Order: sequence, then C-alpha cells, then structure tokens
Amino acid sequence: MRFSTILKLGLLAALPMIIWSCSDNAKIDDTAFTANISQPIDASFQVLTNRHFKPPVFEQIKLQTDVPGAAIWGATGRDNAGKLYFGLSTYTGIDDTSYLVQYDPKTGTTVNQSDTVSQLKKAKLYFRDLGQNKLHSKFLMADDGYLYFSSFDETGETGSRNPVYGGNLWRKLPESENWEHLLATDEALIAVNVRGRFVYALGYWDHVLYQYDTVSQVANRITVGSIDGHISRNFVVNSDGYAFVPRVEKTDDGETTAVLVEINSSLAITDIHPLEDYTNRGSFGDHGIVSYTLMMNGDVYFTVATGGLYHITESSSGRYKVNYLGKFEPQFENSYIASMFSPDGTSLLVGLGRNKGTQGYYWYIRELNTQVSVNYPIESIPKDNFLLYGSHTIDNDGNLYIVGRDSRIRDKHAPVVIKASYPVQ
Repeated sequence: MRFSTILKLGLLAALPMIIWSCSDNAKIDDTAFTANISQPIDASFQVLTNRHFKPPVFEQIKLQTDVPGAAIWGATGRDNAGKLYFGLSTYTGIDDTSYLVQYDPKTGTTVNQSDTVSQLKKAKLYFRDLGQNKLHSKFLMADDGYLYFSSFDETGETGSRNPVYGGNLWRKLPESENWEHLLATDEALIAVNVRGRFVYALGYWDHVLYQYDTVSQVANRITVGSIDGHISRNFVVNSDGYAFVPRVEKTDDGETTAVLVEINSSLAITDIHPLEDYTNRGSFGDHGIVSYTLMMNGDVYFTVATGGLYHITESSSGRYKVNYLGKFEPQFENSYIASMFSPDGTSLLVGLGRNKGTQGYYWYIRELNTQVSVNYPIESIPKDNFLLYGSHTIDNDGNLYIVGRDSRIRDKHAPVVIKASYPVQ
C-alpha cells in the first residue's frame, strides 16, 4: 500500500494499516537500486596536518532556541548546504514531545523546525495522550533531497514490551518546518540510515529493521532478533546499500553471543559475521554499536560499547568482511567511545569517550595505516556533569560536533552541543 494514499485518508484508522502494511522479508523491486547509490553527506573531509594528531579545542555552543529539550542523544545531521540539525529529546509524562532545530554554523543562528506531536496533529494521526518524547536517530539526506529521521515514545515500555505509542519515520526538506509522516510502527525507532533510494530504521525490541523505498513509497521489514532488553543504539549501512545489524542471543548455558547480520537491499540475509567483542560486562551498559563513520572509499568503521573497533570492507571476491581490530585504545580494558569521526575519510579515526577505571572524558586518535592509538584526558569538559553521546557530524570547515546532556540542572537537564575545532596553523 502506498503511504501517500494512507495519509490522504486523514483518519486514525490509518495508523494500524501503516503498521500492518509492512511484512517480514517481503520481496521488492530493486532493479534501479545499483544506479542510485550515493554516500550520505554527513562530513566535510579535510587534508590531514599535524594539528589532527592532537586534541582539538572544545567550545560549548549555545543553541539560540526556547524549546524545552532535555538532551540530544546522538540526534545530529547536516544537509548538502552545510546546515546542521539537532533533535532535542524530553521526558515521558512531562513534555511528551521532542523538538527539531536547524543550526547554521556560519552565522551561529538557530531555527526551530517544529516538534513531533505538532506534526502528528498536522498529519491527523494524533490522539489523546499520544507521546513522542525521543528524537534519537541521525538526520540523513537521501538522493531525493529530503532529510530522514525517526521518533519514538517510551511510555509503558519494559525490557520485553514495546512502548505504548511506538515509533514514527519522518522526512522533511531542509528549510521546511513541515514534516512528512511516512511510517508508524509498534517498535520504538531508535536509529536511521540512508543509502540511495532506501531508508532504513531500526526498532526495538527484537531488532526489527524497516526499509522505506523513496521511489515506490513501500515499506518492508525483517526481524533480525535480540534478547529482551537489548537494543543497539546504531546500525550501519555500507556504500553498496547493505545493512549490518547485530543479533544477540542467549546460549543454552546462559551466555550471551552476538553476530552481525548482513542484509541486502531486498531484505535478504546474505551473511552472518561473528562479533567477538560485543558484550559489555563493565560499567557502561550493553549499547551495541555506539559510533560509526563512513570512509571515502565506502568502508565503515564502528565501535561497540566494550571499546572494540570493527572494520567493514569488501574483499577481492566481492563479499564483505567484518574485521575486529581490537580495542580502539588498547591501553584501556574498556572504553565507551560514543562519538567517532574521520577528519580525512581515509587514514585517521578520532573520538571522544570514557574509560572504565578512569575519570572524565578522553580524546582518542587512531592512525589506520599503523594501527597506532593515543589518548589524551580532556580537562575542559566537566567530568561528572556532562553525558555525551553519539555523533559523527562534521561541518564544512571541518569542525566536529559532540552532543549530549548537561545534568547540572537538577530534575530538568539541558541539551549540550560542543564544537571541536582544530586550530588553524
């Protein structure tokens, strides 16, 4: 069923129709897919200089907005013109909505671009008490010029029960305050990725992967699988449009095992790769894939909550390899590197995070040619007051953006945006 037809009905009854129009492993026409692959623009790569091998300068950016956000949980992105986007999450039962703002790094100005509940009302999909307090996904631009992203609610969720009001997939043109509603799901849609004509969204529980075709306007899904209570904060899609989603299971003796499931554009499983360093028994929680970055050649690097670093690349046979490269920073037993970037898109990875057994935030640098890693404690970021999480967005000038929550305001936290800049030599 085409979603444009459903939305024109303007009826609450359309909501379950949207959900049930998605089917596991439904066959799609992907004949035009290969010709429509492109790399989403989320970074402006730079030529490496000596300055990239030292920590950048960190500056907190104040968003000029009056929307009442509580945190930015990795919900960042940018458009082709270089303007940035931040999703401000709030609290269940207090605000029950989430907000989108556009930020122009050239002028430092912020433009409010509406909120989830207001847009559900415009789409005539709102009903009493419906909430969507989380904008958690990245904002990614597809070939059609739209930014794609997702929202979800947390009301009533447990480790095995979906939230009452589920999730929603959206798109919007960069300068528009109006969003187009594409899909409503039982699952909370926590992450989005885009490649060519296809938009992917990951829902919990049970790691359900949705695919929305921007050409046919048809959605399909596949259940990848996960133990109760676990959700990967991210998943990755490579430059060929293959999605990689963790599957977490319990063995008969109670141990947890994880693999990375490779899924093609027809939502068929094409390979399964072991994840030997995925389960975190430390103090950072099992958040699965917490950061990733797409390189200029189409390779993907990602970190998991243990501090393990993985590399997805194509082999000479045309199949994909998922290589475990050890800890991003081998000096530490367990590092949570929640924000990762590649300044040049070729040979260097950098990131911000914490380590088990140390205090405060650290800046990590890893040179890929030598696999040498170094780290620097960062004194300019508060040790206990900031909870920073999940970005890979780089602006046109090569500045890196790190987001999260400021907990210094008791009972009502505030969103944090930090710009990391390399001094001009």
